[in-house]
Amino acid sequence: MDSIITAVDETDCPNVLADTRDHPPLPESEIRWSAESWGPKAEVAGVDQIAALATQHVATKMTLDSVTEQSTADGIERQYFAKFYEAVEWLTNKTS
Repeated sequence: MDSIITAVDETDCPNVLADTRDHPPLPESEIRWSAESWGPKAEVAGVDQIAALATQHVATKMTLDSVTEQSTADGIERQYFAKFYEAVEWLTNKTS
């Protein structure tokens, strides 16, 4: 995930599109790390929004929800989407 911070820093693009559709559930330690450590670092690097393509796996969806709920140490706006074009529209503030 540090590569995301590097890419945002190098491109000055504050938006991140993450494809989490095939991700396995995260252990509690990684959820906590993402919320408490990675999120604040990403915000300092310039991340404003993260759009994630949502998984269909219930257990993984629950861990992503936990990351979002626990991410109170940063001001990054996070949304989950079923469709790629919806995520892109949200990130670019365009409506159809």
